[in-house]
Amino acid sequence: MNVQDGRVLDVSESRDAERTSVIAWKKNGGLNQRWKIVYLDEMKPEPTTGLDEDFGFYRNSQFYMSSRLGSHRVITAGHRNAGALLI
Repeated sequence: MNVQDGRVLDVSESRDAERTSVIAWKKNGGLNQRWKIVYLDEMKPEPTTGLDEDFGFYRNSQFYMSSRLGSHRVITAGHRNAGALLI
């Protein structure tokens, strides 16, 4: 969440489809604004250092974000004019 204006990542129009825009929108608690952070390395056990408590994820660990909508699509950076998209 952007602490300055309260906006969060939002799957536009809650549309669970490939190439749907991901935008910053005011928080409303919908599934289209819920994400799961999945780390690429298998952290067993979770590290005891590196957790950024302000943001809730581990620094210096690669991850991707999966939508909580039905298909669990992942977010990707799109073309510089298109912004982020679901794939």
